[in-house]
Amino acid sequence: LPAARFAPGPPPLSVREDFEQPASTAEESIPSGAVASTEGRPDLIAVSDEAAATGRRSLKFTDAAGLKHAFDPHLYFQPGYHEGTAVCRFAVRVRPGAIVFHEWRDAHSPYRTGPSLWIEGGTLRASGQELLKVPTDEWIKVELRAGLGNQADGRYEIRVDIPGQPPFRREGLPCAEGWKSLDWLGFVSNATDPTAFYLDDLELRNNP
Repeated sequence: LPAARFAPGPPPLSVREDFEQPASTAEESIPSGAVASTEGRPDLIAVSDEAAATGRRSLKFTDAAGLKHAFDPHLYFQPGYHEGTAVCRFAVRVRPGAIVFHEWRDAHSPYRTGPSLWIEGGTLRASGQELLKVPTDEWIKVELRAGLGNQADGRYEIRVDIPGQPPFRREGLPCAEGWKSLDWLGFVSNATDPTAFYLDDLELRNNP
């Protein structure tokens, strides 16, 4: 009998998004491959021309009082990266009072976390460590890298670029024990009062 043949699975997700394409509805603002949770209010994550790191537009996360969950609105991808090195780059601009939470998770139950980043009150923290002060209402650029599968060593690295300052780098930040795959990558607006942050020039890829 001939050997069984199986169709190849989908390629790993790759994202390059500058949000320059205008959207006719808020739902169309969501990047391809992403899922948004807005509690029935799609305007809470939508392309905006109010601010941009490059070009004219960015993705605006608007928080509001009275939402059921503090972690809404949020947006996530399901990259399905299990080997190699995962790289995520983005620019973010934080309004006063906004809380930005960015995290990588695996599909384990309960999930285990890789890179975990908070921006709150002018401070950037990663894996519970206070790393540096960051400006409000100014664009900063963030890059995160972590090995997966056989290349996972329980650590990740971060680079932060703030205008007018030398690049900030930190290696050896800890992942949760056993984290080796990137199955969920999210951006969360974690405030409970009306405020906002902007996301631009988002890149997500898996290097061999």
